Amino acid sequence: MAMIFPANAAAERKREKKSGKGFSEREKCTIIGYDQPRRVRGSQEGGTSNMTNRVKIEILGAEYTIATPEEEEYVRRLAREIDAQVSQLLDSDSKLSPNAALILTALSYADSFYKSEQSADHMRSQLSDYLEDAARARIELDDAKREMEKMRRQLELLTKVSQSPERRNS
Repeated sequence: MAMIFPANAAAERKREKKSGKGFSEREKCTIIGYDQPRRVRGSQEGGTSNMTNRVKIEILGAEYTIATPEEEEYVRRLAREIDAQVSQLLDSDSKLSPNAALILTALSYADSFYKSEQSADHMRSQLSDYLEDAARARIELDDAKREMEKMRRQLELLTKVSQSPERRNS
């Protein structure tokens, strides 16, 4: 999970109110991730550190500095994807403000995330059902093998009894 902390959020809101525009100037923002700490070579006793990469990205001409444990190229790829989607929305509707395009893009990603989570939960449920079915089938197979072995022993016993000398003389 990552949290976004605008460098100067109050000033940004005042500027947007005055100008009626959003993202008209270059802005800076820090996104701080709270992911698993990464191991750092040479750290004492094999400890971990919250190693972060500082990555500068640009979305709609606004510059952001991201502090994240993720790889720089990964963060840049995410930024390019968001910038492309927001730009496409702005190109398709000239009346759409940059903030509205960003909100729509965020909603689109949130929708995709939610649906992906539902799909993953459904797949986990199906996998659990399949594993339970496989366990039941394994138990049934083991039971069938035991029954076959029991019948094989009975057949051997019957065969021995039918071939015994006492049985042949009668």
